[in-house]
Amino acid sequence: MRKKNLTKTNSSGFTLIELLVTLSIFAITTGIVMTSQGKFDNSVLLTNTAYDIAITLRQAQTFGVNVKEGVVEGEFNPYGVVFDNGDNKRFNLFEDLGGNFKHDGEFVCVDTDTECVNSYKIKRGHKIMSICAGADAGDCGVVSTLNISFKRPNPEAIILGDDILGNNYAKIVISSADESATRSIIVTKVGQIYVKNN
Repeated sequence: MRKKNLTKTNSSGFTLIELLVTLSIFAITTGIVMTSQGKFDNSVLLTNTAYDIAITLRQAQTFGVNVKEGVVEGEFNPYGVVFDNGDNKRFNLFEDLGGNFKHDGEFVCVDTDTECVNSYKIKRGHKIMSICAGADAGDCGVVSTLNISFKRPNPEAIILGDDILGNNYAKIVISSADESATRSIIVTKVGQIYVKNN
């Protein structure tokens, strides 16, 4: 008896269909990851901007309560941060020379404006969406200007919403360029400053 020699052909490699399916799956997965990564990056950058504002408020508190001598030697004036709805891309750190717990002068720092310590510009398309002040979170009314100052030796915040004293709570809401994400910076009268995800 003779055995028949049967040869089996093994295919090595991919067929064209298998290769196209694999590349399609890879392209779809890459697209999803890149879209998610962009949203994640925007969220992280927005959170960083909120913390930058909170740190500037904390710096004003430190200057006003502890260590920063004023432009006149031996004077320890209040320090604060001012926000203005008229310019939703900027906020200023200021030394209160007038003693009225608000920023007097141009909102944009100029050489002749001695109250302005530093002007900060919000970048990456982010902006201040709203500012409010009131007795508490439930009573926080929208204001056009917000001054948050600190005066030694008391670490409490002095919150002026539209130049009116007596507020115990302030909130600055910042948003991404397309307003799809927001973060809030909260300041309470007792001097607590924190960032909240909305």
